[in-house]
Amino acid sequence: MARSTITSKTKDLISDDGSVLVSLIKGEQTQISVTINWLTSLSGCIITPKVVEANNTNYPTLPTQVHQSNPNIRLLEILYNSGSGLAVDTNASTSGSANNSNTFSLVFPEDLITQGGSAAAGQGDYNVQPDINKSVYGFLGVEIKDTGVGALQQIYKPFRGLVEVRFSPTEV
Repeated sequence: MARSTITSKTKDLISDDGSVLVSLIKGEQTQISVTINWLTSLSGCIITPKVVEANNTNYPTLPTQVHQSNPNIRLLEILYNSGSGLAVDTNASTSGSANNSNTFSLVFPEDLITQGGSAAAGQGDYNVQPDINKSVYGFLGVEIKDTGVGALQQIYKPFRGLVEVRFSPTEV
C-alpha cells in the first residue's frame, strides 16, 4: 500500500460534528443545554463560553473576520445543577466548580448585542444592528479546561460557530 504525502488531509485524528449556528431574535433571552459526553462530571472544570462581534459590513455574505476596532466581547452566563438546585454562574470562566454532572446551559442574554458599556472595553452595542432584511453575527466558542495541571491538563473546544441575531419589531 502506497503512503500518502505528508501534506495530505486524508484523516483527521481529532474531529467534531462541525460548526454550529445559534439563531436568535434581537431582545430574546434563551438557554441552550449542552451535554459533554466524554466527561461524567464537570466538577473543578473551567468553562469559558464567549461571543465575539463579527465584522458585519458585507451583508448578505457571512462574516469571516472579527470586527476590526473594539469588537464587542461577551462572556455568557452558565446554568448548572449544583446538587441543591439550579445555580447561575455569572463569572462564566469559573463555572463547573460545583457541577457534578456533565451538563450545563448557556444563557444568551436579551442584551447580547445592546449591552451598553464601553466599546473600548469590548462592551457596548454591536457596531451594526439587525434590520428587517439583515441579520448581524458574532462568533461563538466554548472552552473547557479540566482539573489537570501542566502537561496533564486537557483543554477542550467542544464547539464553535456563529450566533445570528435577527430583527424584531418589538425592539424598535
